[in-house]
Amino acid sequence: MLRLLSVPFSNITNPLCSADLTYYGPHNRYCPSLWRVNWSVRAGKAPPALVSETEAQRKNPPVNQISVLRVCITAACGRILEQGEALKRSLFLAIAAIALVAAPRVSHAQLGVIKPFQLGVAGGVAQPMSDLKNGANMGYNATAALGINLPFIPVGLRVDGAYNQFGEKAGVGAKLSAISATGNLVWRLPSVGISPYLIGGAGLYMQSVTPTGASATTDNHLGWNAGAGINLPLSVFKAFVEARYNSYSTTGGSVKFVPVTFGIMF
Repeated sequence: MLRLLSVPFSNITNPLCSADLTYYGPHNRYCPSLWRVNWSVRAGKAPPALVSETEAQRKNPPVNQISVLRVCITAACGRILEQGEALKRSLFLAIAAIALVAAPRVSHAQLGVIKPFQLGVAGGVAQPMSDLKNGANMGYNATAALGINLPFIPVGLRVDGAYNQFGEKAGVGAKLSAISATGNLVWRLPSVGISPYLIGGAGLYMQSVTPTGASATTDNHLGWNAGAGINLPLSVFKAFVEARYNSYSTTGGSVKFVPVTFGIMF
């Protein structure tokens, strides 16, 4: 089949119309109002050329082919966008899963929270300080502790009951012991591996002086303590090493000593 073509003409309303070569025929849908065919032979010009339908379609593809091409491009872009959104969702889900798995471990490592309540025992040496060194030698310490771990903060509470017995010094003729009940704040410091902490508080100190061959005399005093320690996480329980400076006032002066202990929290 052959179609007639007319050259040249312009169309300012439809971009699908060519200014150089327009495809005409009964079924032309590009420029229904502006195309025309000149059947007469003008002076000095040849009649309209006959061009095969296939050549015209190559230069001006039918609308249905352009539409199909646009649909294909739109569909391909849509698939690319859908794949990108799926990749983003998968990435977000992976990050959330890692955060959920890692959060408890980070919390335990940094805050040291294993249980809300812990019981512990400790023991070590008690070193007399200041004036007490003149009347007593190094002794021993035994401590029982109740730990209260507060959630989401690096601060905890600890109630300690301690017994300190000092050695008798030659020429003094008396032994000194001190029983204390103190409430303390524990501040866990951020670290990797071992967990250092600061501890301090105040409480009641019951002093007992036992002269050689005589009965003991006891009196009570208010005092305070401050120190530091290191938590050593083990598989079943938590061990700690600690040194604390204790001081309380008496009628004739003050008593100061430093217990250095090793303990276990269950």
